[in-house]
Amino acid sequence: MNSVKLILLFFIGLVCFHAGASGTVVRNGGDPLFHFLEATRSAMIETLNIIKLDPSEKDGFCRLKNLNDQQSSFCRDFVLQIAEQLLRLNQQNDKTKFVLKENPLIVSGPDGRPMSVAARTELGASGVIEFHRDSIKLMAPAQILFLITHEFQHKVSFQNRFVTDNEVIGPFASGRELLDSVAVALVEVAKRRGKIGAQYELRDTFDCQIYDGAGRSGSIVSSPRMFLNDALSSYQTSMGRTPLDGGPYVPEYSGARLIFRMQISESGNCSEQNFYASRRKTELAIVRVHAPDGDGRVQPEEVLANQVLEGFNPICDKERKPFGLSHDGVQFTCNYYGSSGRTSTSL
Repeated sequence: MNSVKLILLFFIGLVCFHAGASGTVVRNGGDPLFHFLEATRSAMIETLNIIKLDPSEKDGFCRLKNLNDQQSSFCRDFVLQIAEQLLRLNQQNDKTKFVLKENPLIVSGPDGRPMSVAARTELGASGVIEFHRDSIKLMAPAQILFLITHEFQHKVSFQNRFVTDNEVIGPFASGRELLDSVAVALVEVAKRRGKIGAQYELRDTFDCQIYDGAGRSGSIVSSPRMFLNDALSSYQTSMGRTPLDGGPYVPEYSGARLIFRMQISESGNCSEQNFYASRRKTELAIVRVHAPDGDGRVQPEEVLANQVLEGFNPICDKERKPFGLSHDGVQFTCNYYGSSGRTSTSL
């Protein structure tokens, strides 16, 4: 997608606002989109630091085909002047918060009429950045990076003022044109330097302990979450079911080991409504698996213990209760540790 098309794509979705917020807040900690937004924030921070510190990226920044020399120079000087402010807004202890909204975000458009937008924020360093969940749920990482970069520019001062979307600024007919140009240029650097990928991935992490006759051992297991619908509300996550999962295990005897398996099935993104809670479950098993013999033959797996925890998803459990199974003196116990999003560079 070229620079002009990217700007046109987001033209109608990016507006700063001055009125109070409206809509229903989605549970940020458990919503996969929240993790994707945080992963994109990290990509923006890393890219800004590259632009600041790498002379070639700094000198070439904002050289876009749709900008003339005067606009390119102004765009580059603008981002270099506001870069430190942008980074301060994203410091770990006091960073600008992201909020997901289920209801449409309505603001006044350039003609004064109400319009629906994908994201909005107040002018100035205070206040959150709001995102309309349905508008962004299928956006690619580069599009989310564009969106976030645009919104953060409304929160920093330039020449003792905050840039709005509709005012004339320097050689740009509107603030929107300037902010979009910065966002497009930053996305190009992020792609070129491998800071933003083609798709998102969410991994769920579990802290597991193994108790057997030899004592106690532990392992941290990170499993990719598999989404089952476009709304990202229905998913499965597992450990020990496939080679990609990983999972805790105990060597039993030559050529055999005990593996702890788990599969979480969630249909409502941790909704407390009975319809979704009744369909939620976590399946546990301890399985004996055998290595191939000298002829390459493998004995069938043996399920030694199993349990289905109906209505339970450790990711949704606010108390973080442990879960596990035991068999013949071996006990596996795990806790949900957390989830993290990232952008994958694979196509």
